[in-house]
Amino acid sequence: MSNARRPGTIVVEHRPPGAPPRETQALGDIAHRWRDELVRVLTEIDAEALALETGEVAELAVAMTELAEDLHSNSGLWRALETGNHALFGTPLPLIWRAGNPALATFDARRFQFFLHSVWWHFKPDCIMSVAHRGFVAVASRAGMFFTEAFAGRFRASSVAAFLGTANRRGWEVKRKLVWLGTHGFLLRFAFADYLTRHPPKDADAIGTTDDFLCQECTAWSGFGALDLLAAVLDLPEEDRTVLRGWHERHAAFYRVDALHARGAEIETMSVLNLINDQPYSVRMEFPRGRCPFAPGQMVFGSLVPWRGEWYWSGGQKCYPQVPSDSSVIKRTMIEKNASIIYRYRPDLAERARQSAVKHHADFVRFYGSDLAVFADGLTAAAAQQRHWREQVEAKMGADTPAYLAKHGLDRTGPKLSWPKKLIECRRGVAVFYHEGEGVEMMADFDVLRSALGKSREALSADEVEVLQGFVESSAISPAFVRRVIREHGSGGIAALYYLPIGDAAELEYLLRRFKGFYYRRRFPNISLLGAA
Repeated sequence: MSNARRPGTIVVEHRPPGAPPRETQALGDIAHRWRDELVRVLTEIDAEALALETGEVAELAVAMTELAEDLHSNSGLWRALETGNHALFGTPLPLIWRAGNPALATFDARRFQFFLHSVWWHFKPDCIMSVAHRGFVAVASRAGMFFTEAFAGRFRASSVAAFLGTANRRGWEVKRKLVWLGTHGFLLRFAFADYLTRHPPKDADAIGTTDDFLCQECTAWSGFGALDLLAAVLDLPEEDRTVLRGWHERHAAFYRVDALHARGAEIETMSVLNLINDQPYSVRMEFPRGRCPFAPGQMVFGSLVPWRGEWYWSGGQKCYPQVPSDSSVIKRTMIEKNASIIYRYRPDLAERARQSAVKHHADFVRFYGSDLAVFADGLTAAAAQQRHWREQVEAKMGADTPAYLAKHGLDRTGPKLSWPKKLIECRRGVAVFYHEGEGVEMMADFDVLRSALGKSREALSADEVEVLQGFVESSAISPAFVRRVIREHGSGGIAALYYLPIGDAAELEYLLRRFKGFYYRRRFPNISLLGAA
């Protein structure tokens, strides 16, 4: 984050297209005054966990000012978040508001408190904070009073509401709102900056990386991504909302350009064939004929998303002069190496993978006696997995087993397991879990986890904190795995580590969605089909 920019400059940078200068100036002035007030509050608290750099204070002050503007003008961004929370957890503000509590006022301190708790890890990624931290409570209380006075008597019109209220006829009209919301909106821009840090654009492909964030990433806002929030805030029929939320399943594939359809000097649409599923797509273009980068006969790698009966390019595209004479190689490679992508638009293969996953799950339970197998160390776990694989092959191939092993260059011990070194060398317990419908998940240091799950926060060692935090936050461990473990060992340690006020099932579910939101979208088996076409 920047260390030098003034609040007014930050406001200008993040306003939506068409924002009136007068409005921008007024918000900059409010943000400047709130920045000064925020500095005073943070100084009074004098807590290391709330110590921010000068530039970070300015960034936070502007975002809180934009939140206040959204509440004042009822632009709908915060309302969309609270509505989504209520649908999932029965409360607009998880961990804070419960049934029977006083209703939320416009500039309610509890709203600013929830905002601070949700964004703070972007400033202090190594610090687990309680939503009830005295610093959050103090800042939120001061913010409620400050913004009530700052926005008193101000017009409720907002360029944000005006921008979000423009037409949604074409897919790119929706996309430009998605880009603004995800990269400039006060709810998501900190998450976007963090995403770019974790995933630096390759070969300066900022468009592709940005599109990945907008369409794929789930955030600390209860697991909602940019698509979820935009679908909730736009004035759309429910059918369109469903389609928009489904843009996370972009049809990434190699396409053959079959025809360009022009009207006058403009290319209106183009016809392409998906070389992976052999299906035609009509892609809306409306591009000047002389500047169109596509031509019949080309091959294009890119992603398409649907909108109102047509398809639109999403992110960047890479063009090739022509389709290879044998495109079956491209198809086979995509199917074998990018199964999670092609299952989106190859329902036949997705169904085959699901059927295979059902068989694998039943076989796993038969072999281990449960969907969760725990071993003393990684070598023992690997040996068991090797035996399991060998039995599977022998049961499937029978008398043909030797020929099968010879064909694939294997001996009777099976394939060489490509487990991480940390897992193989672990001597503190290894857990192997079969996530029904998806595949196998593994975790090292399981003995440490089991110990941590039953402790208070004060009793947790640094090692236990690290393992417990990884269990909750790691993208490699599904909510199903977490639930399976705590069913046997409890969740007291999780509630203690994350300062869950009650630690009940609803609060744990909020925590899982916050860190593992992508598991709640439509999922496909983690299984590749070899030799499929």
